[in-house]
Amino acid sequence: MFVEAGAPLGVAMARQTIPALQEALNLARKAGIQTLLIAGTQTLNCVRASTIDALQKGYETIVLASCTSSMTPSIQQANLADMENAGITIAGQLQDLL
Repeated sequence: MFVEAGAPLGVAMARQTIPALQEALNLARKAGIQTLLIAGTQTLNCVRASTIDALQKGYETIVLASCTSSMTPSIQQANLADMENAGITIAGQLQDLL
């Protein structure tokens, strides 16, 4: 699924949760984990979708911006800004959280 930068998150993420992600979130919940650090490629798709799924399921979600990527810097910045506007914490690096 492709989502344009700037698309409303509620609309853009109206989709089924990927089964592997659902399983991971269920395991995290059973283990008492409440905060997730998110990293990955294609911020526009995988990172954003996983982050919104986790947020909607009640997890505090933190995206490690230096551990994500997009095809262009403008796509990267637009998606990080959208996630931050949705209440997701954007950290530059892991050290920013320590």
